[in-house]
Amino acid sequence: LEDQTPLLFEDPSNVESSDLILKTNSGQWVDLVIKTQGPLAQPHPMHKHSNKAYVLGKGIGNWTWNTVSEAAAALPAGTFNFANPPLRDGYTTTPNEVNSTWMVLRYQVTNPGAFLFHCHVQTHVAGGMAVAMLDGVDDWPKVPPNMLMATGL
Repeated sequence: LEDQTPLLFEDPSNVESSDLILKTNSGQWVDLVIKTQGPLAQPHPMHKHSNKAYVLGKGIGNWTWNTVSEAAAALPAGTFNFANPPLRDGYTTTPNEVNSTWMVLRYQVTNPGAFLFHCHVQTHVAGGMAVAMLDGVDDWPKVPPNMLMATGL
């Protein structure tokens, strides 16, 4: 890792999105679908740094939709709460002994920067249960040249 540039020092337009790095724009509303694979889907205490998110809904079974609006149209009324969803700082996935589970979070990008979304169980983070969220990449400031020189970049 010593030869890699920290995400904060990268030009976000040069960082590709992937399964482990997600890029957003300022003001954008983002839906995160957290899927826990079953059987024996254990609860995971999840946390996103920088801002809270609305918990729109949870369910048991596989998430098979491309968007939250598709899922809302296909699932029974009351599965999602769009009227007054709880705003949370931490989110625990739904446990289930037989099936997979899912949870939908929604947040608005209001604070540009590189933030971590991760499980709070240390062994899960060590195993890779974390994602780098590059929020508001369109509003990221340029890294001052003297800071780049100080880090040897």
